[in-house]
Amino acid sequence: MFEMPEAAIDFIEFDIGGGFGIRGEFYPEDFLIPFAARRVGCAVKWIEDRREHLLAANHSRDVRCELEIACRRDGYILGLRGAIFADMGAYARSTGGIVTANAARCLPGPYRISNFACDVHAFLTNKAPVGTYRAPGMFEANFFCERLLDIAAADLGIDPADMRRRNLVPASAMPARRGKLVPYAEGETVYDSGDFHSAFERACREVDWDKFKRSGRDAEGWYHGIGIASFVASSGVGPNEHARLLLHPDGKLQLHVGSSTMGQGHETIFAQICADVLGIPHTAIKVLHGSTTLLDNGFGTFHSRATVMGGSAVHHASMALIE
Repeated sequence: MFEMPEAAIDFIEFDIGGGFGIRGEFYPEDFLIPFAARRVGCAVKWIEDRREHLLAANHSRDVRCELEIACRRDGYILGLRGAIFADMGAYARSTGGIVTANAARCLPGPYRISNFACDVHAFLTNKAPVGTYRAPGMFEANFFCERLLDIAAADLGIDPADMRRRNLVPASAMPARRGKLVPYAEGETVYDSGDFHSAFERACREVDWDKFKRSGRDAEGWYHGIGIASFVASSGVGPNEHARLLLHPDGKLQLHVGSSTMGQGHETIFAQICADVLGIPHTAIKVLHGSTTLLDNGFGTFHSRATVMGGSAVHHASMALIE
């Protein structure tokens, strides 16, 4: 936008402690602040109060769904058909379409549903625009699917846990191909691995589902009970992450990573991965992140990819240093 070479701009991220929601967007003020600073020749500070932020920032979750399910009398699902209606706000942000696409793609959940179809309808209104916010579209789809399974289980007189047991994708079916669920995506949606039944049974044992499943009660106006739901998330999506190792004369290492941390403790994890490969104490490794001066490329922690992609990059860099 400034018609400057990329190398002429440094982007340095402070330790923000934690990150939620609307981080995946380039907002107008991201351009206006450096524009004003260059124009007036001094530092410019952007101040936004909570109310202003609430009015102008990305929103999400305004998604509705109409669903139909076909089941055998024993609870096995034969087909699922849906129509999603999404309020996109006044105009489309760069990431807004991901919400509706994910809502459709994630509707089948971790279940073996051989016949699935979904139409997606996106509407422009007078609201603030929609953007990617904490597993965009995935939570919506998860609620739609799990609520429908509870309704179906009640109609058929089947325990909600048994309804899910009978339909979870088995480990023997991995990798499980789900078909081309997003028109613009390359290839099919694939569940690469996992033992859904094992995780499900462990959860049921830990909460003692059989004991508490009928324990719902009204206490002082609040209904206390127990529910059950399964969720499958996509993670570790590309592009590949980057890492760089610098060996100092005193034997200590400086590790530069492209995955910025937002409270997940990556500094410790990345140092441990590097230390395991090199056979040195992790305390001898200093991890730096969040600055474009450290690496030519870095892609962040979106899509639960930091430890998967960032950790792999650290591993490869450590192996390359040995070689």
